[in-house]
Amino acid sequence: MKYFILAFLFSNYGFSQLNIENDSIIIWNINRNISWEDFSIDLEKDFDSKLHAGVGSNILILSKGVKRCGDLKFIAIFDKKKSWVAFKSKNLLKHEKLHFDITELYARKLRKYFAKEENYDLNDSFTCQNVVYSFLDDLRDLQHLYDEETKHGIIAIKQDEWNKKIKDMLEDYKEYELEIEIDEID
Repeated sequence: MKYFILAFLFSNYGFSQLNIENDSIIIWNINRNISWEDFSIDLEKDFDSKLHAGVGSNILILSKGVKRCGDLKFIAIFDKKKSWVAFKSKNLLKHEKLHFDITELYARKLRKYFAKEENYDLNDSFTCQNVVYSFLDDLRDLQHLYDEETKHGIIAIKQDEWNKKIKDMLEDYKEYELEIEIDEID
């Protein structure tokens, strides 16, 4: 089953149609951990890079029937077709999982922002888009800082600090967690 959704992908800062296939997308869920089997691109052979893996995590913005910014749905997704691995280890998988958790954190921050009464009724799409861009800029910056401080998961003590920090922040935004399954998206 395939879905076509208006999506905002933070990696390219543009609205686009995203073809979603049930088996290629994982929606963030506290009970669903990613595994190496979820990384569709296996580069273990003949790969020369300082990086060992990459996560295709994005925020989908569902806009069907939306008249106000507060009606938008922000969903953290993991795209198997854009996730790759060149070297597998348990610690690296935990590091990549936290990138997905950071994406979920920013989806929750967006939900909280647009749930506020003064922001809910924004009907100026330009203003709405600028707010989203700002959050996604912050998301990108935090993802880079995370990689920089942990040296892509190599510095264990820093990785542990980030694990706790993001876990605590997700808990702080728990009321903005969205439970949705891929087959609920239309």
